[in-house]
Parts: sequence; C-alpha cells; structure tokens
Amino acid sequence: MVTLASIPPSSAAALTVLVFCFVLVLAFAFSNRFRDTANAVATVIYAHSLQPVRAVILSGVMNFAGGLLGLFTGGTATPG
Repeated sequence: MVTLASIPPSSAAALTVLVFCFVLVLAFAFSNRFRDTANAVATVIYAHSLQPVRAVILSGVMNFAGGLLGLFTGGTATPG
C-alpha cells in the first residue's frame, strides 16, 4: 500500500497531489465567498436597507475592492 508519506517530495506524484489540493482549496474559497456575498445581499434586501440593484452593485464593488486590498495587505500577516 502506498501512503502519502512514502512519496518522495520531488516526484511527479507529489506535485500532482499538491496541485490537486490547491485546486480544492481554491474551489472552497470561491464557493464560500459566493455564499457569504449572497447571504449579505439577501439580508440587506430583506431588511429594505437598499434596493436590490443597488445592493448587488455595491456588493460587487466591495468584493472587487476587498480582493485588491487583500493583495496588498496579505504580506503584513507573515513574519518578515
């Protein structure tokens, strides 16, 4: 039986497992963000705080801005 511990780190099999895990992580991150956004927009619309079109546009703008800011602030959490 082959276990992950028996795969050499520099082999093609290790790279394949790494890429597969990375794809799974990205899929989860994207799907989680979509659910969070949908829940936030639905709450704002249900509470009549914003009109539906404005809520969706504001959500899109803020998600885009958050993605850009995440690119610049991601390095601050790592020890240098």
